[in-house]
Amino acid sequence: MTPRTIYAGADPGLSGAIAFFEPVNAGKLVIYDMPTLPIRRNDKDKRDIDLKLLARIVEPYGPFVARALVEQVNAMPDQGITSAFTFGRAFGTLEMALAFAGMPIEYIAPVKWKRMYGLSSDKDASRALAILRFPNYAELFKSAGDDGRAEAALLAFYASKMEA
Repeated sequence: MTPRTIYAGADPGLSGAIAFFEPVNAGKLVIYDMPTLPIRRNDKDKRDIDLKLLARIVEPYGPFVARALVEQVNAMPDQGITSAFTFGRAFGTLEMALAFAGMPIEYIAPVKWKRMYGLSSDKDASRALAILRFPNYAELFKSAGDDGRAEAALLAFYASKMEA
C-alpha cells in the first residue's frame, strides 16, 4: 500500500484557513476555516484563535503532510498596533500548531505563489481560480468572505506542484 501524501496550505489570520490536498486520492481537498472563539478584551468583543480546536484539526494530518506552505505575511503600514499584534499572534499560533503536528513548514511570499497562477492581490480572482481548479469544491469558494479558503487551497495545490 502506498503511503498517503498530503500537502497543506495556510492563509494565516483570524479570517484565514487551512487546506489539505491529496493529489492521488482523486484530488481530495479538505478545508478548515481558522477556528476562532469569542473573547472580551479591553471591554470589547473580539475573536481569538481556538488553540485546542486548531491543534485537533491539524494533528491527524501531521504524519502525512509532505509540505505545509504558509503564506509569509507582514503587518501592513496602516495597521494599528493592536491589530498587528493580534495578527502576529494568530500567525505564531498557526506555526506552532503545524510544527507540533510534525509538518515540514515552508514560508512563501504572496507575490511568489500568486505569480505562478497569474494572480494579483485581488481576492475575487483567487476565489475564481479556486473554483476553476477545484470544481467539485466550488461551493466552498462562492462567497466574498471565502477568499481565505481559496488562497489556502491554492497554496496546498502549489505545494503539490513543488514536488514535481
